[in-house]
Amino acid sequence: MSENEFKKLVRETIQTMLQQSGDNITFTDVVKFIITEKPELRPIIKKNVPFIKKELERIKEEWKKVRAESVAEPMGETNEYEMLIRNFVRKIETSGHLKSHIECLLVYGSYAKSVAIIGESDLNFLLVTKSKVDISKELVPIVNALKTPEVEHIFNLLVLPKENVIKSAKNGGVRFSSIHALSAKYGRVLYGENPLKNVKITNESIIAAAKQQIKLIGTQSLNFIAELSNSNDFSPEDAAYYLALDVLTLGLNVLYLVLENPATYVITRPEVQLMFEEHLSNHKIFSKHATTIQNAQAIRLGIFHVTPETFKQQTQKFVEATLEFIEN
Repeated sequence: MSENEFKKLVRETIQTMLQQSGDNITFTDVVKFIITEKPELRPIIKKNVPFIKKELERIKEEWKKVRAESVAEPMGETNEYEMLIRNFVRKIETSGHLKSHIECLLVYGSYAKSVAIIGESDLNFLLVTKSKVDISKELVPIVNALKTPEVEHIFNLLVLPKENVIKSAKNGGVRFSSIHALSAKYGRVLYGENPLKNVKITNESIIAAAKQQIKLIGTQSLNFIAELSNSNDFSPEDAAYYLALDVLTLGLNVLYLVLENPATYVITRPEVQLMFEEHLSNHKIFSKHATTIQNAQAIRLGIFHVTPETFKQQTQKFVEATLEFIEN
């Protein structure tokens, strides 16, 4: 293995461990991980201890920067997300007959990774049933009680039988793709046991899911942009906000297409800007769209560095580039 290949492996290993374990990982953790995967690299590791330590600190600092910029308030026990989670778990645990049908309840996505934008990011719940049984009669009153006007806009619940969850993880799906499954695999379990814990999610299934999502969201975005020319249903600022969400979601899926070993990454929308800069700054197609990603992240936070009209034009070019990329 060449020196450049080894350094690339170190960076990817650190990124993977951060995705899975958070920024408490140590130099020893990284070295053990590499040796477990590639024991033949022990001599090279010994020669590169200063480099590994330096890269670990650098990448961890970038993660801290993401959290400082993205999290509106601490993920403490008193924020609205945590209160919603507690109420949901309490209702499940006291639900009697309903509880017997539930395999697992978990949270996945940006909140599970502690990078959510409080009050803005969705709180994504996955409720996995043990079999294909209809639990709506008992579940609907619980969900209605939880979805108060204050949290309705962030509450996102998907109910799937265990069989479908595992199938989607391996073969993909639209509502719950392999990318969603990857995020859920490393999500925060609230009740029961995660059925994805020992399921292998392949690079091929992640790439297929990313292409599917780009085609779906890209087409919807272009249609929305076309409709804006003939409609006054949205203010320019509101339209820019919805386009910003599409841009960040497309950026997330583009990252899964260009990263080596994409199944080792759990990417959320608050992290897209930093990862775009890290991995696509020299990309022949997407480097020119880094500003669009930056503007999308700012607009999501209510900050406009460009006019809504300019951002709409930037979005159209970015969407067209992503759609063309998956066709070639």
